[in-house]
Amino acid sequence: VAKITPGAASIVKIIDPETGLKEIQITVTKEATAVKITVTKLEGKPAIVTHEITNSNVYKYFEINRTNLDDSNLQQSKLVVRVEKSFLENNKYDKNNVVVQRYNAITGWSKLDTKLSSEADIKYIDYDVTTPGFSIFAITVEQAATASQEELDLVAEARQLLAENEYDGALEALSEAEALRSGDQYTDLAKQIRDAKTASTAGEPPISVPPKKKSYVWAWIIAIIGVIGIVVLVFFLMQKQKNRKR
Repeated sequence: VAKITPGAASIVKIIDPETGLKEIQITVTKEATAVKITVTKLEGKPAIVTHEITNSNVYKYFEINRTNLDDSNLQQSKLVVRVEKSFLENNKYDKNNVVVQRYNAITGWSKLDTKLSSEADIKYIDYDVTTPGFSIFAITVEQAATASQEELDLVAEARQLLAENEYDGALEALSEAEALRSGDQYTDLAKQIRDAKTASTAGEPPISVPPKKKSYVWAWIIAIIGVIGIVVLVFFLMQKQKNRKR
């Protein structure tokens, strides 16, 4: 790079996909000239690395060296790394557990802020990584934490409550289990409980509506008319009898 000026990121594209690195973005605090960036794909952990990576599986190692650019002059440096989808799928790794680590000869490996940025490519998943400087890097996949007995007990309780149709209690127990590892590792079970709760609500008997009371108004009218008719008839017959006696 002939010159890097402050205020704008200089982007270095990486041609070789085997490195695991797609792009380097550099922002400096003061002007840097004749900057040379060299990326090397490493076949394994270099001999100079004396610290082990723990609780993670390594996808690739690579090294970034620079000339005429000190880490102290870096205002911000970002990497875009790529991980093959087949690597994650074949090993049943969670794509959200990918973390890039940077090596320091004194402090060892440190995890960098790594965020999934794109799955658009048919072969790779891209991740944005923020790094304080350049060195040896490892693209790793963190191993899932082992569930504690307390967590297992809470999950068992959630399943039992689900079987007893106690859906709110089941969700509460499951939430407590997930909080022990600060994750959402039981999304399938949570969905099962919510679906069962929704189905039970939809299956409740409908609210009964009391039948409308029959109106007896017309019956009373007919009865009154009938009584009047009988009275008139009786009166008519009595008048007729009186006339005959005369």
